[in-house]
Amino acid sequence: MKHNMKKIFFGIVTATCLIINSQAQAKDKTPNTLNFSQALELAITHDQDLQAAEFAYQSSLASRGLSKAALLPQLNLSAFSNHTEQETENSSVFPNGTSSFESDGYSLTLSQTLYNHSVYKKLQQTDMSIAAALATVEAARQDLIIRLATAYFNVLGAQDNLKFATAEKEAISKQLEQSKKRFEVGLIAITDVKESQASYDTSVAQEIDAINILSAQFEALAVILGTYTTTIATMIEDIPLLIPEPADVTKWTDKALENNLQLKAAQYNYQASQKQVSADQSEHYPYLDLVAQHDYSSSDGGRFASDSTDTAITVQLTIPIYSGGLTSAKHDQSVALKEQSRSLKEKAKRQTLQQTRDAYLGVTSTIAQVKALEQALRSNQAAHEATQAGFEVGTRTAIDVLSTLREVYRAERDYARARYNYVINTLRLKQAAGILNTGDGQSINSFLN
Repeated sequence: MKHNMKKIFFGIVTATCLIINSQAQAKDKTPNTLNFSQALELAITHDQDLQAAEFAYQSSLASRGLSKAALLPQLNLSAFSNHTEQETENSSVFPNGTSSFESDGYSLTLSQTLYNHSVYKKLQQTDMSIAAALATVEAARQDLIIRLATAYFNVLGAQDNLKFATAEKEAISKQLEQSKKRFEVGLIAITDVKESQASYDTSVAQEIDAINILSAQFEALAVILGTYTTTIATMIEDIPLLIPEPADVTKWTDKALENNLQLKAAQYNYQASQKQVSADQSEHYPYLDLVAQHDYSSSDGGRFASDSTDTAITVQLTIPIYSGGLTSAKHDQSVALKEQSRSLKEKAKRQTLQQTRDAYLGVTSTIAQVKALEQALRSNQAAHEATQAGFEVGTRTAIDVLSTLREVYRAERDYARARYNYVINTLRLKQAAGILNTGDGQSINSFLN
């Protein structure tokens, strides 16, 4: 009996500890409200796309050391040790028999490139590749701000959808109860009740769908942040709607052609491909090296015991004549890659112009859209109030009330989405012009609660 009591007591204590521990863990995992500036800090630290671009840049920096090494002195040491057995037969000079001896030595060689046109061009090509990698890193930082803003406002949009779906369900539920009561006293037909019930069932399904969409949007945000959150700061209703300055799309496209980072990376890559063509072509050129060599050898036995030391300094000219077609094939390949880079540069230029114009028009159009949807919201609210009043006096049906209510919720959702789009389009315009930075991302906090 005592043994059973001990087991029961131990089980209660263990269960209590587990409950307390789980509650503590749940409390630790409860997220605070995350604003955009905090989200940006997390994203910069944890986003894999940005990290990949930064590592690619580090790799390109290391490649410069590889290219520069061919211009620096090369020092090599080699050593040897031999055991020799020598057998003599029928010699008129040396006695017949077998003899053995040891010999060893070393060779120290120093070489220095004096002139090699191909190596110089490859170093220049590496510098262009490094510049392209750096531009790609900066472009990745800008792209991160856009991706984060899109994911952040997608969450807010999904929250709006859920809020409106829940509010619509609750309103329809109340309308259903009213319809049932009015039917009981004979004020409306059973058809109105059934239609209200159908609307309510649909609203329940829409709320479930909105919950799933919100969960998916939080998951998409977590991919960028590297951590999961369920609470983010929401946007204030009144945000400043500013026309792009200067209010001239041509000036924005000119700025984009000068500063767009994706275009810069493509331009640097094209310049690198040009240098590679020159490097491959110049492998036909003569090259000049300075070679200093010191040799030492020693033999401690045998018929010719000796020690010898040789030192030589040579200026060596090499003229490549034929390498089995290797040099020509490399040149043909680099020419084709150069033309590929030229095409990609032209594509980047066209995309830059398109993105800049689209973003500029996006900003100006969303400003007009926000104002129009704000007015539409007021109109729908007034229409719903009038319809509700008509329902109370029997001139409008429950379906009419629900229809105007849905229009109100749709107008609220569209109004919020237009404000989100305005902020994103403003960021995209700066990205296209190559002037987007983390300060612009942090300034979004001024639009949040």
